[in-house]
Amino acid sequence: MELIAYLSQLRSILESICDCLEREQEALISEDPNMLLEIIEEKKRCVDELARVEEMRNGEYPGLSISRLAEEGRLTPEIEAVGADLRALTERASKLQETNRLLMQKSKEYADKIISMLHGASKNTYGSDGKIKDSQKLNSVLDSSV
Repeated sequence: MELIAYLSQLRSILESICDCLEREQEALISEDPNMLLEIIEEKKRCVDELARVEEMRNGEYPGLSISRLAEEGRLTPEIEAVGADLRALTERASKLQETNRLLMQKSKEYADKIISMLHGASKNTYGSDGKIKDSQKLNSVLDSSV
């Protein structure tokens, strides 16, 4: 397979990954776990395909890079354009992934805060006299006297 064909395949896969990351962001914002699971599976398949195509490209063109082609004077305008697309898509995917990571972190922090409020402080439930301390009742929205 020609180098441009490999690079075009990589570009197509990266476009799919960016699409997955954008939909993942929407699922995180709308808190849709079913959609999120589907997108994560699709993203995994895309990443696996990306690794497979890159491995094939590297097997057929070992050590070859766009910068090396430029140094050797063999860089065609078509390969240069696809290379620019690959760099832009990689940067876009990286930014989307970071945004999604922050959204997941905030969601987890929120869930932890709610759980903490429901369970109250993580102090001993009983005092030294074997009775529930009144201060525990103030730290929790649950009635633990039942």
